[in-house]
Amino acid sequence: MNNDDLRELLIRKVHNLIGEHLCGFRFKKVYDFYHTQKWFSVLDELLLDLAAIESKDPASNGMLKMLVNTSSAFSAIVIYRLSHMLINMDEDHQIYVEAAFKLTEISRQRFGIDIHPRARIGHSLVLDHSYGITIGETSIIGDNCYILGGTIIGARGIASNERRQRHPSIGNNVEVGAYTRILGPINIGDNVIISPYSVITSDINSNSIVRVSNQVQVINSKESIKPFHASAIVNHMNELIVYSKGFNLESCHFIDMNNEVIECIECYIQNTDEEGVHKVDITFDESINIAFHRKPNMFITGSDTSNGTQASLYMLNIYGLYNLLKSKQPSIKDQYVEYA
Repeated sequence: MNNDDLRELLIRKVHNLIGEHLCGFRFKKVYDFYHTQKWFSVLDELLLDLAAIESKDPASNGMLKMLVNTSSAFSAIVIYRLSHMLINMDEDHQIYVEAAFKLTEISRQRFGIDIHPRARIGHSLVLDHSYGITIGETSIIGDNCYILGGTIIGARGIASNERRQRHPSIGNNVEVGAYTRILGPINIGDNVIISPYSVITSDINSNSIVRVSNQVQVINSKESIKPFHASAIVNHMNELIVYSKGFNLESCHFIDMNNEVIECIECYIQNTDEEGVHKVDITFDESINIAFHRKPNMFITGSDTSNGTQASLYMLNIYGLYNLLKSKQPSIKDQYVEYA
């Protein structure tokens, strides 16, 4: 399709948007913008947006007519361009402001894309897999930017933000990966690539690449992983025996329902059997006995026997064990908690 055909297609799309969603407004006044220079500028920007989608998104397959008619991401861009123009109209300003916010709400409800009509965004914008994109009121985004879904370009605070520049300013030729958060009145330079799941709250220089380091590293194959195992058995009125395998028990924390530590007890391995099961005796003193009305759980820490790295286990139902202790029934050996 040539540019004239695309312009005609875009005009029909905007006309349909207005007819479908702005029924409660004074149509003559809303349609007046068709004769303004701002409207022709919007058409030019939309043509550049389409060209950017065609050149950068291989899934478009050059089918621009289909994009105009079916793409939710491009429809959201059309709504943003139109609402941004309306909210900046000089005459009868309030009518256009209401129309702009009405269209923005349609974009939010139908496409899951929330772009404030007062945000300033340059030409050649691409929104890809765009559900969940949010762009705040005072955001400034340059030309030729590519933004993936789930991205939030917002303020750093949650409530009671000041009515001033509180959103990011982003340069030209910036690519933003999915689920990125760019927050606060910061500056992102030109030619920046931001990897998915980044959280950015400070300035980024031009010509930079922002990556999130993966803190989870594969250290063993699945076949070599040995699960930790621990169990606790009632022994005497003030004694609990903990058995563990693959885990060197070093300390025991009793915590209440609010995760507050009641007592911390250092643990020492008494012996280890042929199968590598460690035995630890834990003896309660008077303070832990008194504190048991807080219904504690037990959190034990230690190290992996295979490589010495720190590890922890969270063992439940210790309060039930203590009730057994109070009942003076040490013969009940099958009552225990287990984590594997």
